[in-house]
Amino acid sequence: MDVLSQDRKFHLFENERLAIKQHSIRCFYLPTANTNRWISLCHIVSRYEKIMEFARTKPAPFIYEMKNNRQFYSVKLP
Repeated sequence: MDVLSQDRKFHLFENERLAIKQHSIRCFYLPTANTNRWISLCHIVSRYEKIMEFARTKPAPFIYEMKNNRQFYSVKLP
């Protein structure tokens, strides 16, 4: 299962971390939670190929944070 979210707190709470691990979630945090939907959509579309590549090649579960500099950063799941 793949998740795109503007909520960057899944890795901070035990229940969310457990769900991500148990269900082998591939999660991507979007870079801007306080912008409008059009900007969020532009972020997704511009990174679509990379998101799909990560989803196909990286072993789940994982969380990657997409930054405004167009880079992806791994978020550690304790």
